[in-house]
Amino acid sequence: MVLSTSNPLLWIVSANDLCYEWKEICLGSAHEPKIIQDWEPPAHGFLKLDFDGSSMGNPIPSGIGRVLRDEFGAVRWAFAGPIGVADANEDEVRAIHQGIKLLVKEDMNRLVLEGDSFNVIRWLKGSHSYPWRFVPYFDEIQDRVGEASISFIM
Repeated sequence: MVLSTSNPLLWIVSANDLCYEWKEICLGSAHEPKIIQDWEPPAHGFLKLDFDGSSMGNPIPSGIGRVLRDEFGAVRWAFAGPIGVADANEDEVRAIHQGIKLLVKEDMNRLVLEGDSFNVIRWLKGSHSYPWRFVPYFDEIQDRVGEASISFIM
């Protein structure tokens, strides 16, 4: 389901809330909630793509979420949904990959990518090699993101 601010009947929650709610739906409330960090807007003229995967096992039915916001925090679009059986790293890789694919007209040099997967952030920055099974995803991501700023959140 894609949520858009162009429809006043739809409401949008932050990417963290969206992903937390997805985890609650999948797992119930038996697990400790994740510490949620306050969202920081991108610099003037930039957009921020927050991405997250949800998997509490390896492998297990999983979900992903992405939200694109501008410097004022206005949501340009948001998306969340299941991706089938995957592991934690695949969730995160597919979340950023599908988020990037939705950015058709955006200036990738004025984009901030933000996620909570230490592995995926290191792979995006090129500081560590990623598993071969992710090569097709990262080939497309790296072709599209250009000089995007990449940050890790806890």
